[in-house]
Amino acid sequence: MRQLWIRGFGWAATLIVACGIAAGAAVAQQRVVPIPPKAQRADIIFNRSPDVLINGKAARLAPGARIYDRQNLIVMYNALQGGIKAKFVLEDSTGMVMNVWILTEDEIAAPDPKS
Repeated sequence: MRQLWIRGFGWAATLIVACGIAAGAAVAQQRVVPIPPKAQRADIIFNRSPDVLINGKAARLAPGARIYDRQNLIVMYNALQGGIKAKFVLEDSTGMVMNVWILTEDEIAAPDPKS
């Protein structure tokens, strides 16, 4: 009797898992942390220090700066190397870079609404 019960509801468990995977894929395409409209698009070069180049000009990451990768995960600046297309927001009081969003291929292809 127990085996019949397990076999009878096996399809329901499979359906629940499949729906969870599909819902997760749909959510993964949208950013959990939205990029604010005041963010500026730029080419940022990281060199494993808090000093970065933004469109060829020297800048510095603020203490506690948050860098979001393409999957909305926070990454440390010393894990990044080289040039990356991104959007960034400057901290108002110091002029340091406070938040950086590494752009996905779709976001790079979309026109910048500010230009």
